[in-house]
Amino acid sequence: MERSTRNGSSSYARIAWNCDEAKVRLYKEQLAVEVEHGSRFVYSPLDVSKREIRLIQLLPKHANDEDGTLHCLMNRISIGGDLAYAALSYVWGKPDLTHKVWLMNSPFYITENLASALHHLQEDDKTLSLWVDAVCINQADEVEKSAQVQLMRFIYERAEMVISWLGPEADESNLAMMDLRAVGEALSGEGVMVAINGDVNDRAEFLNNSWEQVLAKHINGSGEFNPITLEPIFSLARRPYWERCWVLQEIVLGREIIIVCGNLDLPLSNFERVIWALKEYARLQSPYSDAHLTELKSWIGRSLNVHPHIMLSVIAQLADGKQPLRNLLGTTCVGTSTYSGLKATNPRDHIYALLGISSDLKLDTIEPNYTRSTELVYLDFAYFMNLKDFGLFSYCQFPKNFENLPSWVPDWSMRLIRPISRLSKFDASGGGLCEILESSGKGLNQILYPKGSILDYVAEVTDIWKDDGEDSINRATAWFMEVERLSRLNADIWESDEERLEAVWKVPIADTEWSGVLEQEAYHATETMYQSYNALRGLNQAPLERMWNVTSDRRVFATSQGLLCLGPQNIEENDQIVIFLGADVPHAIRFYNDGRYDLVGEVYVWDYMDGKWFEEEREIEEFTLT
Repeated sequence: MERSTRNGSSSYARIAWNCDEAKVRLYKEQLAVEVEHGSRFVYSPLDVSKREIRLIQLLPKHANDEDGTLHCLMNRISIGGDLAYAALSYVWGKPDLTHKVWLMNSPFYITENLASALHHLQEDDKTLSLWVDAVCINQADEVEKSAQVQLMRFIYERAEMVISWLGPEADESNLAMMDLRAVGEALSGEGVMVAINGDVNDRAEFLNNSWEQVLAKHINGSGEFNPITLEPIFSLARRPYWERCWVLQEIVLGREIIIVCGNLDLPLSNFERVIWALKEYARLQSPYSDAHLTELKSWIGRSLNVHPHIMLSVIAQLADGKQPLRNLLGTTCVGTSTYSGLKATNPRDHIYALLGISSDLKLDTIEPNYTRSTELVYLDFAYFMNLKDFGLFSYCQFPKNFENLPSWVPDWSMRLIRPISRLSKFDASGGGLCEILESSGKGLNQILYPKGSILDYVAEVTDIWKDDGEDSINRATAWFMEVERLSRLNADIWESDEERLEAVWKVPIADTEWSGVLEQEAYHATETMYQSYNALRGLNQAPLERMWNVTSDRRVFATSQGLLCLGPQNIEENDQIVIFLGADVPHAIRFYNDGRYDLVGEVYVWDYMDGKWFEEEREIEEFTLT
């Protein structure tokens, strides 16, 4: 099928060049001889000192075999040279190498999704120069793969464009692509990104006036809202492409990003404008919204809780420059009730895929090394970061997929819940400096020796907060009654009953409220959350999702002194609560008879999140964390 867009030509045609018919004939003659001898493709080594990479030249359609088999050439070139190529960004999909292409006159097998991408990208009469990881990197050579991953940043930065392949046409994706182009272009003239980045009044005025008109005009043309017309866009946003962690770096580093789905393409900026505007429109409340529009906004918000949020969130974080790797991991690996964070076929890539866009780790600090175990890769990063602050301790959650990891090393391959300390204003240690002595031991037996002060120990815990949809409102109400019971264990700790009742609704949400288009901004809980709590006590289902963002998979507990706290699901009676010097939040640790401790997780303690504990002289201990 001839590739076309709305203006009749592909957006990447400028990086293709006319095919030399004589060279194609000579290539085909040579191919016939080599196939007769049963040759197979063999990679020639790359010169690491010259920072060499490989590029493929996808020959035009008339060079295909009668059965449609593709033909490609390959060359090696220094990444610092004069290059003109497109870098392909895609998901491998099913790992089976079932589709044959001819590569330098030799049979070469690729995945179904890559074969589909190349067929859709292929020009009629021009050769297309591409960098494709599955072909241009020898995937059987772990040493070469590690070296090439170190160059990945430069490969995508220096490409003329990045082609984001979403997959073949399906689920009315052609309609979605045309709508995204039309609405995205309309919004570019409306200044949507300026409005969204402005103050709340600017956003509300734009999104409740201009945006409604743009949406109605360009999506269904009827002047009325109809959620069905948005479903193709949401289906596109739910495609596996947006779940892949490598895609993030590829999109962020590219000079120009072209989204391709089936036979249509459009700039990423169009997609970005529409998703941002839809999400913000769903979040903002308008005094002019009737019941139908309120329901529509709720539906849009639920439908957009998918992985493009993560991509757009990191792009927004990087607008003013690179971000610390801890912040990037906190965005890409943390899940919610509707998505589980970005995915990686190789769990090492949760870190490796972000090195090129992080501000605090250079490629020579932690070098990609696929011969090193995942556990040791995670440990190397944790050790480097934990000597600077305790930020990673908040990502130590259980049970881990890699059970041999030390308790103080996060497992980035698991579904992590949003930490209490994420973007918080807490300062439990009162501004103290991080104090960790040098570690001891080797490999996975490595031990940390942080300093801190024991606050109390766990006396009684509630059930885990779970919102699985079954009778959730009644269970939530019963759960809050249990929290209130714990608050009455020691009446002497409360200055007033008003303070106790305030703690009852603030402790389960760690006194935290999230805002922003992608809920990446955190601040102390406001009247809005208190109203949600009261509505919940009145058997209203609506507030559950707001509470779920913080309380999910956690337990409220009381200490021996009656302090009301929120901790991880694995917390147990007799676990100790410690405030490490330099830590933003308290932590739970578990003592063993040989003097060792395991880190259990971060903790919210009512009235002790802002340095109060260290206003008096406290005994400082050194802890042996394994």
